[in-house]
Amino acid sequence: MTKYFNLYLMCWLLFSGIASAQNTDAQIASVLATAHQQKSEQPLRDFYEKNEKQLSDYWKAYLLYRKSSMLGTYGSVKDEALRLLGKADIEKAVQLLEKKTDKDAEDWVLLALCESYALNFVAPNANMYQKAMKISNDLDEALSLDKANPRYFLVMGIQDMYTPEMYGGQRKAESYFQRAIALFSKVPKDSPVSWGYEDTYQLLVSFYLKKGEKEKAKETANKGATLFPQNEFFQKIL
Repeated sequence: MTKYFNLYLMCWLLFSGIASAQNTDAQIASVLATAHQQKSEQPLRDFYEKNEKQLSDYWKAYLLYRKSSMLGTYGSVKDEALRLLGKADIEKAVQLLEKKTDKDAEDWVLLALCESYALNFVAPNANMYQKAMKISNDLDEALSLDKANPRYFLVMGIQDMYTPEMYGGQRKAESYFQRAIALFSKVPKDSPVSWGYEDTYQLLVSFYLKKGEKEKAKETANKGATLFPQNEFFQKIL
C-alpha cells in the first residue's frame, strides 16, 4: 500500500507542477498583452510584485526580461531613471538564472536571451567578445539538452539579426526564425512553457522590413495576424 501511495504522490507532484507552470505561462501572457495595450510595463511590474514569492526563478527572470525590454520599447530613451530601471531588471534576471545549479534547456535559452539584451546597457567594447562567447556557450548548452526547442532558434535568430553584417550577421536570421516557427507550430497548447511564437513572427516581419523585402514582410504579417489577431503590429503592416 505504501509503495502505491508513494507512486501516487510522485505523480501528483509531477502533474501539479506542470499545471502550475502552464497556469503561470498563461497568466503572464495575459498580463503581457495588457501591458502592450497600455504601452506600459507597469502591469508586468504589478504582477511581479504581487506574485514574487510564488514564482520560480525562471518565471521571475522571464518577467524581468519582459519588463526591461518593454521599458526600452515604450519608455523615453532620454529618461535616465527608466534606463537604470531597465538595466537593474535585466541584470537581476541574469543573476537569478546564473545561480541555478540544475539548469535545463529552457533556463539556458532564457539566460542567453537576457545576457543578449543586457548588452544594450554596457559601454561599447566593454569585454564584448567575452560576453558574446558566454552567450554562445549558453546556447550550446541549451542545444545539447534539447535540439528541438523553438526558443533556441528564436534566440539564435535574434543574435544574427542584431549582429552587423560586417561581423557576419544578418545571414541566418530568416532560417532561424523559420525553423522556430515550424517547431512552435508543433508545440502542444498545454506545454508548460510556450512563449516566443508570436515574438518570432513579429521579429521575422521586422527582419524582412529591415532588408527591404516588403512582400515577404506582408505575407508573414498576414500569417501572424491569423494566429494572433490581437497583435496590432501585424495589422499595421497589412
